[in-house]
Amino acid sequence: MSERIHHDHRGLGLTAADAGAVGAFDALTSAYLGMRTDVFAAAPGMALAHCLKDAFLMLASDRKFDAAVEACIAAAAASNSMRGATAREKGHLAALRAWRAGDLAGAAARLEAVLVDHPLDIVALRLAHYIHLYLSDPRVIKD
Repeated sequence: MSERIHHDHRGLGLTAADAGAVGAFDALTSAYLGMRTDVFAAAPGMALAHCLKDAFLMLASDRKFDAAVEACIAAAAASNSMRGATAREKGHLAALRAWRAGDLAGAAARLEAVLVDHPLDIVALRLAHYIHLYLSDPRVIKD
């Protein structure tokens, strides 16, 4: 299966097998607060989908998800290695690794770096919002 760069409905590039996988990812981000899982069936190797699943688990702040968090990070990293990844996808993974390591400021900084080049990345924006709130630093939250 050949992976290539496709564009989501915001015009942002991501590595995926086909437009159907990207459509499923768009649906996932649109239903951000309602955890849809159809993207995982449509594109089990999509790194950014694993990153978002990991973020949902991290937001729960429950140690019972530790193994699942590690599995998501590993799956996203493996996908990036096997299929290649955009700088945006690599930035999301780096942010999640920092967050997992307890470096919330570093995670926020990595998401902010993604937003510099991709200001329409709603996932990076929302995650940065959450992290800045966890850090009790609302003055840097973007509107």
